[in-house]
Amino acid sequence: LEAIEAQEKKARERFRHWPLVEVVYEEMVTNPRHIFQSLGDFLEVDDVDFTKIKYHKQNSQRLEQQIVNYDEVRMLLENSQFSSYLRS
Repeated sequence: LEAIEAQEKKARERFRHWPLVEVVYEEMVTNPRHIFQSLGDFLEVDDVDFTKIKYHKQNSQRLEQQIVNYDEVRMLLENSQFSSYLRS
């Protein structure tokens, strides 16, 4: 996870001179209208029709069902800066 964060930081630095918008999946799920409106604003699209935007969760299973060694992963992450990733 730290390597991923380092790559994200590197990408932000590389593109610092260009307009950039970041979308956080959890924010999109909890407030899609706001996120899609922000994307429309960023792209200068005035007539975003939210009723036509379709998305769905790729995997509806809980993390415990998807990760074979979930207990080990949980123990490593629960008291770290990455603990929020445990919420599924």
